[in-house]
Amino acid sequence: MSFSYVLGKMLSLAIMMMLGFAAHKGHILSAKTNEDLSKLAVDITTPAMMLASLSATKATRSDLLIIVAAGAVICGVLIAAAELITRFFPCSQKERPVYKYFLVFTNNAFMGLPVVLMLWGEKALLYASLLNIPISILMFSYGMWQYAKAGSDDPSFSLRKIINIPIISAVLVLVLAMFSFKFTGVLQDTFQLIGDATVPLSMIIIGSTLAEKPVKGIFENRFLYLFALIRLMIVPAVILGILYFLPINPLIKGVLVIITAMPGSATGVMFAQMHSVNRTISSRYVFISTVLSVITIPVMSVIILSPLGI
Repeated sequence: MSFSYVLGKMLSLAIMMMLGFAAHKGHILSAKTNEDLSKLAVDITTPAMMLASLSATKATRSDLLIIVAAGAVICGVLIAAAELITRFFPCSQKERPVYKYFLVFTNNAFMGLPVVLMLWGEKALLYASLLNIPISILMFSYGMWQYAKAGSDDPSFSLRKIINIPIISAVLVLVLAMFSFKFTGVLQDTFQLIGDATVPLSMIIIGSTLAEKPVKGIFENRFLYLFALIRLMIVPAVILGILYFLPINPLIKGVLVIITAMPGSATGVMFAQMHSVNRTISSRYVFISTVLSVITIPVMSVIILSPLGI
């Protein structure tokens, strides 16, 4: 995989983000529109894209189970690392849960799936989709608890938050794939056409959402930039080191590594709003990491993923 190939793909995604940014600044899109379009992408076009990917996969049952289990293990490793190393971060006690959250969770839904689709096609999309199962469970339990704890709210576990359309879709896709089920004819064409809207829609939403945040003050926290670079480059490199010698399908390794190289999850901003805590630092990290990822993802794809031969 050449640098120019990956850079070209990322530039294409970046242009879509810039269109979304310009559309918001031009009052074509608004915060309310972003919210509605996000629901459309998460609850309709992404599940359709996942179902359409069944026709392209030749994954074995063991591969399907491995991706889910590996995703859960990697999240567990990152949670343990976050609990340990954030103790040494130059930040306040109240800000520490934010860094814990973003060390573990990346933007799999809006950035991860489109990037995987652009790089390796639908054969890899299924693997990235199934990662939503462990990621969503931990995001709405451990992740939300971090913000609730920082905001002194009731950090109780909510099963209702986990049972949502994206994770139901991921579980359904897993079950269908386990039995080698594929859609054909009108249904496949319908899912494909709806799913094809996911990539441009997701990128436009990200660009428009970034335009909601004032640029003033973004450059004040220098440690946030260092943290972003560590999270976008060092963490995926460590994950590759853990996976490299394991007898796993190289494409699965590639998907796992590249998902950990995605920018910050916008769900963190949602949790910050929900619990009225750390809203500024959460928004700034998502903004900074998303902008930096346009460069870091191509670099990581070539330097780190090339040894896997994919």
